[in-house]
Amino acid sequence: MKGLTVEEAVRFHGHRGPFLILGYRAGKIAMKNLGAKLSMDFLRKLRAIVYCPMRIPYTCFIDGVQCSTGCTIGKLNLNIIEKDRIVLRLEDKERGKSVEVCVNNDILPKILTMEMEEASEWVLKTDIEEIFKVRIR
Repeated sequence: MKGLTVEEAVRFHGHRGPFLILGYRAGKIAMKNLGAKLSMDFLRKLRAIVYCPMRIPYTCFIDGVQCSTGCTIGKLNLNIIEKDRIVLRLEDKERGKSVEVCVNNDILPKILTMEMEEASEWVLKTDIEEIFKVRIR
């Protein structure tokens, strides 16, 4: 099973926004840290929990997560919980392992002051360590 590219995620979402890119990159990071490969078998073992403010543009993060992890609302392996920060928790239910990818506090105000295309490019090209904190549990 092949995952979606960034451009395919943009087509799915409808436009190239920084929160979509944040979610896409967070999902890729979490999958890599879990040692996960997209497959139907693995998706049965995987669960994503997205914590974020429940308003646009923050919720666009969710579409990015769906596109990069394969976890979806329809498969019931994606849960959304309202919170004032943006965090992805990806769990491998079979191995009892999880990864949290937290958007650094100073990132959201920064991208909200940029033009959408500029912010999207910045999120796509900036080093992961500058944007996210990753915790393996």
